[in-house]
Amino acid sequence: MDDRSFLQWYGTKACGGFHPDYLAEYRVGGAAFRFLICFGCHEVMVFGPDRSLRCDIQREAYKQLDEILKKYRKNRPASRGP
Repeated sequence: MDDRSFLQWYGTKACGGFHPDYLAEYRVGGAAFRFLICFGCHEVMVFGPDRSLRCDIQREAYKQLDEILKKYRKNRPASRGP
């Protein structure tokens, strides 16, 4: 994914708010960037040295990311009902 994978954040979605499904970390030199990814909203929050950013994920990038992360779903806790 590159910077074209992300779009300007267009505000709160109808799904009930940002609730990340995954955390991904990317390192450049000594700097760590953490991506909190919400598949329900198709949003991401990025935290890096001295900055943060919230944006939407472009449709094609979402499809690619979904495919990459499928193999990790077995490690996620199961959803629990009320």
